[in-house]
Amino acid sequence: MKPVLFHATFASMVESINAEGLRVGPDGCVYIAGPTFAHAAQFLQFRQDIERYEEVEVNGSKFRLPVPYEEQIIYGFKIDTDSLNPFLLHPSTDHNPEFFDEDTLSYWYEEAITPDQMELTYQYDCHTPVGD
Repeated sequence: MKPVLFHATFASMVESINAEGLRVGPDGCVYIAGPTFAHAAQFLQFRQDIERYEEVEVNGSKFRLPVPYEEQIIYGFKIDTDSLNPFLLHPSTDHNPEFFDEDTLSYWYEEAITPDQMELTYQYDCHTPVGD
């Protein structure tokens, strides 16, 4: 049985992912994780949405600071793993598993994942308190 996998991202990337899919990054792959959207979203703790900055002034000097994660919306694309080439899907070992939930499955895929191989299934607003 193939794993259930997702790709989590920020709002600034949703339009291009819907149009072009998940493109291979500079390291030659696409990263996906599961078995739930939350497992994939864990990996965003290491990334900041570079389009989201606020300008602040301190002692007459202006600085650009990244907007904290808790003020962003996280989106999740469910990957149709049945449509992926199983020979191009590899377990990822590029991170320390101690940082993630113990049941996290992470993979890297050796080519782009096209829009027809995924579906936008989650939108998590970090402003909304849990339980609301």
